[in-house]
Amino acid sequence: MSLPTPPLRSAWDRLSDPPRVSVVMTSFNYGRFVEEAIRSVAQQTRLPDELLVVDDGSSDDSVARIHALLPTLPFATRFEATPNRGQAAAINLACSWATGGVVAFLDSDDLWAPTKLERMLSLMAGQPGAAVYQHNLADGRGGLKRPVVVSGDPQLHWEALGFVNLATHASLHDLFLPTSGLVLERSVLDRVLPVPEALITCPDAYLTRCALRFGPLVSSAEVLGTWRDHGGNAGRGDRFGRRRFWLPVIAPAINAFHRRHGSPVRFGEDRLAAWAGRLGFDAIKERRRRG
Repeated sequence: MSLPTPPLRSAWDRLSDPPRVSVVMTSFNYGRFVEEAIRSVAQQTRLPDELLVVDDGSSDDSVARIHALLPTLPFATRFEATPNRGQAAAINLACSWATGGVVAFLDSDDLWAPTKLERMLSLMAGQPGAAVYQHNLADGRGGLKRPVVVSGDPQLHWEALGFVNLATHASLHDLFLPTSGLVLERSVLDRVLPVPEALITCPDAYLTRCALRFGPLVSSAEVLGTWRDHGGNAGRGDRFGRRRFWLPVIAPAINAFHRRHGSPVRFGEDRLAAWAGRLGFDAIKERRRRG
């Protein structure tokens, strides 16, 4: 499935062949999963050039497990255990160390298929110039994280709307795989980082919706990893749900980025407009859209 795709809007420098690849991992109290996550990086058919890990103040045995495993890996590593400041701060720090032209993300409770980097680098070579590359993920329970993946240029549709109403425009907004399915060029990340530290979780929401200011989305339906649905995922709880976190924290951060870069895009929720639209009250809908 694809959105209508205009000519590419970005023109990044051509990646070196082969490009250097940096893997960024953040860790927080997932000691029971982190070793398997790291081993899935070491088992890649195309090894990365470096693995960059930041532990965000774990209180379990994550740090000890990471310390023990990293020296055994067949590529460069860098690790720091920091006080707890949230996932955005951890991602910002790890990305600041990255030396690769390609940055792939992996959460410490997820894992990759052995061909993940090989297949994604092939995708990037075949469809250069995108701002965000992503692949599907298994959900660990026999299903897919996203039954249908979408490629195209959502930014242009967002700009046409101006206000992207999360109550009515899910098909134009909810397009992205979680962090562990994302791969970006460093040149794109440099335009988007840092992620505001208020995003103590879900920094991928900011990265994806801001990066598309500079180019399209290219998605692969190939399942190249597993997103663990273990019941403790941040997005499962009300604290980081739509009402208490997405609307008051994530959306304003994304909107501020778009304002700084001259984009008319704003994300928010207008339930009255959704109700009016369903009933055909176009005048009410338009008035509410204009605020």
